[in-house]
Amino acid sequence: PAPAPPPASAAVTETPRARPKTSSELILLEMIEDFDMDLNHKGELVSCDLECHITAETQLTQARPVDMWLEKLFLLEECKLHPRVDQQAFKSDQVFRFLPDTKHVVELCNFKVLRSVKENLQPPLRVTPLFLFEDGICRIEVVVTMSEGHAEDVDITFPMPDAMMAAPRLACSDDPSTAVYGSTTRLCRWQIPRLERRATLRGTVALHPMAPVPAGGPVLKLKFEAVGVCVCGVTVAAVEAHGEVQPRIVLRHVVRSVDSTVASRLARTAPPAPA
Repeated sequence: PAPAPPPASAAVTETPRARPKTSSELILLEMIEDFDMDLNHKGELVSCDLECHITAETQLTQARPVDMWLEKLFLLEECKLHPRVDQQAFKSDQVFRFLPDTKHVVELCNFKVLRSVKENLQPPLRVTPLFLFEDGICRIEVVVTMSEGHAEDVDITFPMPDAMMAAPRLACSDDPSTAVYGSTTRLCRWQIPRLERRATLRGTVALHPMAPVPAGGPVLKLKFEAVGVCVCGVTVAAVEAHGEVQPRIVLRHVVRSVDSTVASRLARTAPPAPA
């Protein structure tokens, strides 16, 4: 005989498959590459140091751990982790597992890249200076060019010749930039709020007629932030929050040039084990 149907109270009702849950939560990651750069009068790098930082700003309704994986982790040297990052997970699984702070921006880690890699890095902003000395006049032309992305807060400073007799005359290209001369510091400072592709600074300065002609132009110091560019080669491969609902991930790359050099004691991080 056919089995009796189950009582109504015990009837099994098939639950329709739930649609993927959408989330208004957000994790904003920013990868900042800090360059310390000096350029000679030909625009060639005299010195260059690079330190990278990854920060996280989170907007999560439910506090839970978040995992982040980086590509080319073997390029890292002297990697320092925030206390919110699980040290053991990083050492054993090479994953950045952190507990978000919904009220503050957290610097998850900062690191340097291998010296052999750093020596071959090409910053996305190129400076082409020209200092021409003739007939008691120094003619100045400095051209800055972006190779990719765009730059913000470009700041270039360089000293005037020792033999100058009067303040220089300076003129910028049609972009919204400004150039000023500081009589106390004897420095010319050129600031460009936003650089899409190219900008030019031109100027002249009168020199003392009896002074010897300088052998070349000055050393230039450069600051800038390039957005949308990753120079060091280390990138964020994936981000995943613990739990069923995944937040929206926004990643922003910033290349920043600074003046302060931080001494580095090299301690290479072992490369990841093969999959």
